Amino acid sequence: GLADTDDTAIPPNGPVDASARPLHRTFSDKAASALLKKAGLLKPPTHNAGSGPPKRRALKEAEARARELPRCLLSYDCWRVVLLLDKREHYVERMLSKLCRMGILVEQRTLPIGDFLWIARGTRSSAGDDGAVEVCLGTVVERKTAQDLASSLYGTRFNEQRLRLRRSSQIDQIVFLVEAAGLDLPNCPGKTLHYAMVETLVQQGFAVRRTVDLDDTIRWLASMHKGISRRAYPDDQPDRQSFCKPPTVTFGRERHVTYEELQKRVEWDREFQTKSVRAIFGAMLLQVGSISVKKAKALTDRFPTPRALLEEICYGTGEKASDGGADALGELELLGSSSVRRVRVGKKASENLRQVLGVAENGVEQKTPSST
Repeated sequence: GLADTDDTAIPPNGPVDASARPLHRTFSDKAASALLKKAGLLKPPTHNAGSGPPKRRALKEAEARARELPRCLLSYDCWRVVLLLDKREHYVERMLSKLCRMGILVEQRTLPIGDFLWIARGTRSSAGDDGAVEVCLGTVVERKTAQDLASSLYGTRFNEQRLRLRRSSQIDQIVFLVEAAGLDLPNCPGKTLHYAMVETLVQQGFAVRRTVDLDDTIRWLASMHKGISRRAYPDDQPDRQSFCKPPTVTFGRERHVTYEELQKRVEWDREFQTKSVRAIFGAMLLQVGSISVKKAKALTDRFPTPRALLEEICYGTGEKASDGGADALGELELLGSSSVRRVRVGKKASENLRQVLGVAENGVEQKTPSST
């Protein structure tokens, strides 16, 4: 093993005789692995071969448990609609206290996505809270003050948050809440914030709600809680604190999405999906002038890597490529978020892409001037 090497054979000082027998040994890959494992330097893999990364495996297991849930839902005879607050939010203790006084069942925890989330918790009267199941009720709220919204616009955080919300296929209703009495700020004009809200509504498809202050937000959350309770239990009184049957599956889904499933999905997406080449390329495209979120999404769907887009610009594989005087990329139509609606890249966006990639109009790479 490693102990076969005699440390005393190595002189502490002075030159080493180059003609002496080398102290190292030559091992095969198999022997080296066995030696390192024996020395404790090679740890066994944390997941079975072929099962994928641990977070991917955890997501698959959570999805499997959620698919089996409808068979045993009726065994849970006590259900409560709970509003979850993200414990990292500003004034969370104040919101928690006021909502409790209004008769809203509310808890705080570190949410995987959004700032407010509604769940239905089912328990068995014989077991109490042990073995409780939590299913999402399809609504999540992202809260922003005017200052938070202005700060997130100068960078990638605003688009990254919306990207995570949009990629969460388990959530059907996403509400973008802006808490501000006025939109005019010293460091950001009101028109910019108003455009960001409109763009979130039109292009992202999120519902946008504006409140005046924190108290107005609390009143709106209480109203939303009653509306979601009425949607989950249309045949019961929305003011009830508990129900004896599981909530109704809404938004045309076939089954409920568990809170565990949502959590594992967001963790997997945050670590792998948003760090893929396509996601990073999409974030890079958003820094180019005239490239909106919709165009960046359509471009990355068609050209998932920078090389694929560069080949389209240089060699023109599109339908308009054979037209020598036409800008093939500018005239290119891409599928948008819907398979029916198409997105046109546009001449200005094409020119900006060519300039960033250093490609001339004829598809030849532009040479940067030499410093000499």
